[in-house]
Amino acid sequence: MDQITKTVQSLGIYSTYPGSCYLIDAVRLVLEREDMLLSICCELYPSIAKLHNTTPDHVERNIRAVVDHCWEGKNRTVLEHIFPYPIVSKPYSGEIIDALAEYCKKTHD
Repeated sequence: MDQITKTVQSLGIYSTYPGSCYLIDAVRLVLEREDMLLSICCELYPSIAKLHNTTPDHVERNIRAVVDHCWEGKNRTVLEHIFPYPIVSKPYSGEIIDALAEYCKKTHD
């Protein structure tokens, strides 16, 4: 199991959530091409959708669902640890993808 998957699972997001594989792929793609964070809806979500033979809207909705789950779940302290700054309100999907990518980059080095 790779670092990205371990980190996502530490947030309580397991493969039983449809958005877990989309979130993992989003982090992986951002680690390969950081500029994808600048065009999440136009480039990142469509790239993930193509990998999974689905629509960008489906990808976005399912990533939002796992963001809700980790924000409202019991693993919120893990989420707060991953973020490089204090979070006081539910982060957007792009913020979580960015924070996870940075965290995985730091823990891999």
